Amino acid sequence: NGSGNLEFIYPCGYGHFNVYLSASQTVSNNTEEIIEFDTVDGASGQGNAQGWYNTSTYKYTPQVAGVYLFHVNIFWSNATNNDAIQQRARIRKNGNDYIADNYAGIDDVYEAFAHDATAISYMNGSSDYIEFRARSHADDGTNGVMEGAYVQYTYGYGYLLEAA
Repeated sequence: NGSGNLEFIYPCGYGHFNVYLSASQTVSNNTEEIIEFDTVDGASGQGNAQGWYNTSTYKYTPQVAGVYLFHVNIFWSNATNNDAIQQRARIRKNGNDYIADNYAGIDDVYEAFAHDATAISYMNGSSDYIEFRARSHADDGTNGVMEGAYVQYTYGYGYLLEAA
């Protein structure tokens, strides 16, 4: 800054967002759907300080080029009847490239399961965007249910690690 102090224009963590489901969301059997994160965590929008996460389109489009970290956690609950149930937590870039994919089965004892996916990706700072997605399959045709209403159930977040 001319005084010998190092200042970062875009410090690590810039562009952060933390979002969650305001209510449970059903994922139809044998389908993949966008997780409809419609609630920003934090009063006065601190969980989406730059406004880059859109709670209507459920997309995060950062406006600073660089390397970002993204994470999604899904808390599933279903009635299983001991049938095979498989679920996926996914992070998708630009609508077609999976940058993280975590596959898991549900616990037949508690009929609930949480799993997550994490990715680090370069974003161009203009048109690149991220979507969090979920897929559910049950042999008996049961739909998957992602629990909502609390930030600790089904949530996603991301932030800048290093500006380009």
